[in-house]
Amino acid sequence: MKPLVDIGPVFEAGKTYSLNISASCRDAEGRPLRAGAEKKFRIGPADRTALDPARWTLTPPTAGTRAALAIGFGESLDHALASRMFSIVSFDGTALEGAVVLGDQERVWTFVPAQPWRLGAHRVVVATILEDHAGNNIGKPFDVDVFEEVRRRIGTPTVELAFLIK
Repeated sequence: MKPLVDIGPVFEAGKTYSLNISASCRDAEGRPLRAGAEKKFRIGPADRTALDPARWTLTPPTAGTRAALAIGFGESLDHALASRMFSIVSFDGTALEGAVVLGDQERVWTFVPAQPWRLGAHRVVVATILEDHAGNNIGKPFDVDVFEEVRRRIGTPTVELAFLIK
């Protein structure tokens, strides 16, 4: 946070920037790239809003089917984290196995269970380290400097969203 206060943001809203990757760079396995690349992008307004699961839209499927559970976020999330930070738990506490797909530019998360849905209450468990593209977490904007006391036991806090399979 200190650099943001001292020198300001790295990018300015409304300006266009280019990311250039030289052909002389090497890939993750040490091989030369086939060609260089350039990606131009325009900066929008700063996003300093913490993720709020209460604003997400959850569409539960029907019991006895393997239809997808869908969660709409209203904004794009970090793909790698969104692929790993969710779990589905049944009414008896069992974590469900299934396939996860992110769609609509990482704005929608879907879960297709390995077995048909059973009637009853279920929970979506989400690790609070989930981020949007600006680095905002659940309950904490990216550029807020919060001193957190050091704990002996390392854990990842979670939030839960309840839903009912009918």
